Amino acid sequence: MKKNKNKKNKKKIVIICSVIVFVLLIGGGIGGYFYYQSKMIKVSLKKNITVNIFDEIYNTDAVKEIKNGTLISKKEKVDTSTLGDKKVSLSIKDAFKKTKKYTYTVRVIDKESPVINGSTKLSVEEGGEIDLLKDVSATDNSKEEISVTVEGEYD
Repeated sequence: MKKNKNKKNKKKIVIICSVIVFVLLIGGGIGGYFYYQSKMIKVSLKKNITVNIFDEIYNTDAVKEIKNGTLISKKEKVDTSTLGDKKVSLSIKDAFKKTKKYTYTVRVIDKESPVINGSTKLSVEEGGEIDLLKDVSATDNSKEEISVTVEGEYD
């Protein structure tokens, strides 16, 4: 009878120990998960960044917030001398010393209309050829070459 009782007690102890180990493993796993989550990097960048040609903007201007990380990219000017979309990258080091790269787009547009230069009056002798583009030119702040054309019918 005593052997049977000892076996039952040993069984209970093994079950209790197993449950305790299981709870510790699960608790450690959950705790580790939450610790890892609390140290994960969170980066918030501005979206839909649009600037005028030749505006001064820096690669770091898009950063709204960095949690659990450090910006390691140096502050540098973004080239806004040409129109179009520019890919800009930043490097951020997380709490675990791993570097992550974040990329965003800056759209460079031209908000200023071209300037058309030329005479507002034309004189032509009857039957003579009309050159509507004589002494007409256009310039633009974007420094892009602009060609002047005439479309449609005229008398």
